[in-house]
Amino acid sequence: MKKAFKYYAIGLVSCLLSTAPVVAQTTTNSVYPRFSGSFTSTGAGYQEPYFGIEGFIPFQNATNGNLTFLEGRLLISTDSTMGGNLLLGHRFSASNDAIWGGYVAYDIRDTGNKTFNQIGLGLERLGKNWDLRANGYIPVGNSKQVISESFRSLGFTGNSFLLDVNRQFEVSLAGFDIEAGVPIARFGSGDLRAYGGMYYYTGESVGSALGVRGRLVAKPTNNVSLGLMLQHDSIFDTRLVFNANVDFAGSSRNAPEDNITRLASSVQRIPTIGVIGKTENTQEPARNAQTGKPLEFRYVTPGTGTGDGTIENPTGNIQTALSGAKPEDIIYVEFSNSSSLGFNIPDGVKVLSNALPRFVETKEAGTIQIPNSGTGQLPVVNGTVTMGNNTTLEGFVISNVTGNAIQASGVSNLTIINNEITNPEGQGISLNGVGGRNIISNNTIQNTGSQSIFLQGFGNTQQSFNVENNIINNSGSQGIFAQASDSVQQQVNLKNNLITNSTGTGIFVQANNSANQTINITGVEARGTVKDSAGEGGQGIFVTANGTAQQNLKIENSTASNNAAQGIFVSANTGAKQTFTIDNSTATRNAGQGVFVQANGNSQQEFTINQITASNTAKDSNGDGGQGIFIAANSGGQQKFTLNNPVVTDNLSQGLFISANDGAKQTVTVNQASVNSNSGQGIFAQANNSSIQELEIKQATVSNTTRDSNGDGGQGIFIAANAGAQQRLKLDNPTVSNSAGQGIFIGSSGKLDTPQTQQTATLTNPNINNSRGQGIFVQSNDNARQDFTLTNGKINDTKLDNNGEGGQGIFIQANGTQQNININNTQITNSAGQGIFVQTNGAAISKVSINSNTITNSGSNDIFLQANGSSQMTALAELNNLENQLITALSAANNSNNPMCLALRNNKTTTGFSLQRNSDAFLVADLDNIAVNNTGAITFQPTKDNFTNVTNCP
Repeated sequence: MKKAFKYYAIGLVSCLLSTAPVVAQTTTNSVYPRFSGSFTSTGAGYQEPYFGIEGFIPFQNATNGNLTFLEGRLLISTDSTMGGNLLLGHRFSASNDAIWGGYVAYDIRDTGNKTFNQIGLGLERLGKNWDLRANGYIPVGNSKQVISESFRSLGFTGNSFLLDVNRQFEVSLAGFDIEAGVPIARFGSGDLRAYGGMYYYTGESVGSALGVRGRLVAKPTNNVSLGLMLQHDSIFDTRLVFNANVDFAGSSRNAPEDNITRLASSVQRIPTIGVIGKTENTQEPARNAQTGKPLEFRYVTPGTGTGDGTIENPTGNIQTALSGAKPEDIIYVEFSNSSSLGFNIPDGVKVLSNALPRFVETKEAGTIQIPNSGTGQLPVVNGTVTMGNNTTLEGFVISNVTGNAIQASGVSNLTIINNEITNPEGQGISLNGVGGRNIISNNTIQNTGSQSIFLQGFGNTQQSFNVENNIINNSGSQGIFAQASDSVQQQVNLKNNLITNSTGTGIFVQANNSANQTINITGVEARGTVKDSAGEGGQGIFVTANGTAQQNLKIENSTASNNAAQGIFVSANTGAKQTFTIDNSTATRNAGQGVFVQANGNSQQEFTINQITASNTAKDSNGDGGQGIFIAANSGGQQKFTLNNPVVTDNLSQGLFISANDGAKQTVTVNQASVNSNSGQGIFAQANNSSIQELEIKQATVSNTTRDSNGDGGQGIFIAANAGAQQRLKLDNPTVSNSAGQGIFIGSSGKLDTPQTQQTATLTNPNINNSRGQGIFVQSNDNARQDFTLTNGKINDTKLDNNGEGGQGIFIQANGTQQNININNTQITNSAGQGIFVQTNGAAISKVSINSNTITNSGSNDIFLQANGSSQMTALAELNNLENQLITALSAANNSNNPMCLALRNNKTTTGFSLQRNSDAFLVADLDNIAVNNTGAITFQPTKDNFTNVTNCP
């Protein structure tokens, strides 16, 4: 863009300003602006003919024989490249037949490959009988520019890797020319002039040349000028150049010769920058792509003796080669049958073997492969490798080491790739307090005495680790261990690693104190982890944050399987803040829990789990656990999380277990869960001990839940609030089928010595099929308040439990508690017992609304209402369609020593209604019209006179 702007500026000066008004018109000798066009054929320093547009602008009149002027040219070659110049000149008349002048010019040229610039200087004498002029051309900027280069590997020589380099340049030429000329003929108003002189060219890598030049300039008319130039030099040989120029506006520079006319003539110089192509072939050492310094190799063939480290005479010892190495040197080790001892890598040095195809980044040719690399045989090292700052170790077998195989402490920027580590007594790779950016990739590590990869940060270090494509097997301790303590900032990226048969944990991640830790786990498989000698651990992936640490975790496309404890374990403790996401991952055939998440001790945890599969979880070695997904907040912990599309199947305990305890706060959203063939409960959610829990479960599908090994449970969905907890449940569009116990269980309970338990449950569009005991079971006990609303439900085929009891489509019970029940627009069919069963006991207070429901084919009453003890029940049954064909459709009985109130409106049945007063008062809204307001016979026991009429129930 900058280059184009220069051309536009030149064009504007050449074209627009040349049409400006006359600068001075006080006499007939004034000089006017002029606009002209030209053509020049191929010549020295340019390969294509070009056209020119020229503007000549005088700055003052020439009355006193003085003129300052500006010339501008825009040059366009036939290959569409451009150039141009701006020239500032001054002329004055020293006598009647001589004018002297000088100028300074700026030239630019785009060759199509590169752009060149130069400054022009010149002096001239213009006379009636003879002319003399001298021009100088001075390049500015880079006068030698590479337009293309190619490289070919030649191989090693000494300590260098040589390249055959072919470069093509363009070089702008500096120089000068001097000429003198005289008129040799006149015809009409025109003339013919002859010029002769010499010129000089020089350029970087070009040399210099002195040439001779002659030219003829003919002016057949006042507005036309024709030129022919012949020159010869040792660079361009002989050249013949034709030029034509036509004036279009302003003063003619070809009027009869006088001083005014010569003052207004164009400056005679070469208007385009001379450029010549140049090709160079050299042999050069390859240079480091980052620093530009030559790459230096020190060659080692283990066991061959004491060479000087050149390719011609390699040394036989790696440490010897390292002793003389400088930063950026490469120690290049060939395979031999002799093993090497351990060694220390000094700062900035790479130690590479020729086992793998070896590539280096060069400044000249980018990535190139080193000859003779890729043999497939890794040199063997039988000792510890200790790494310094900015070092690389690649392509070795490190085996049977006493201590750690590879280690570093307090350094930074390490690369450890393509190594095989076997049987070290200590850790495979041990990095303590290592800062900067580090790469651990494509290594195979097995049979370590301790951790396979150990990453530890402390102090205020900033660390980044990329741990990719490693195979880890039979670690004596954790497969991968990453710990951040103090105020360290640590980022660990684990990608496409396979970790098998570790002791303790497959992957162990921990953030302590005030550390800030970011962990990304992608495409990792952790399987077969066993517990340690103390019976601890066994997790596939273990992540924990403690103190005031901040931890960010992402697990995606990963698998944890066949581990002795949890597949994935994530916990936040004692004030830590933890944020994490688990996407598209699988936990299968683990013990304890497939996925375990816990927030403890005022910690904060916020997370999202998307499309996880948790299956076939067994109980642990103590017979506990067995959950597919286990999530708990304890002791003031705070959790906010979303589960999207989890698939939880075939677990020996609950499929999805959610719990808030001891003052914890928990906000839960579960979307489109698929929960199948679990034991105990499909989905279990519980709030205890003054905790606060908000649950929203949408479009869950729960099927084939079985009872546990003790014969208990079997609920598809189990929800409970206890001991002063506050729980709010929204359950939208669940489908629950084939439960060995209740389809949905919702319970609340409290104690007199704790705050009142409060539970609000809203069910919308549930579809519940083939449950045992009850389709929906709702119960509130003791010091609790329970609000329950059911809308648009479908409850089908509820069977008796294993004891031959129950069978209710909906079971509602209040025991010494407060309860508000709303059941609306629900279809209940084929219940083995009652369609809807509502019972109050003890000192319970219950308000019940049963509205617009259809109940069909119940084994007992369609609706059963009963108040016992000292409870108080207020019930509304309205617009219900009761289709029981066997016994009384609705039965209401007051066995309490407190009043019961019932409102019946617009209900339909063929088998009638039964109202029983067995104890205290039984109040009936609009008693006198109850038969009119409902369809079906109404039976009062003992008699109708024993019932009390009220306008509305309280």
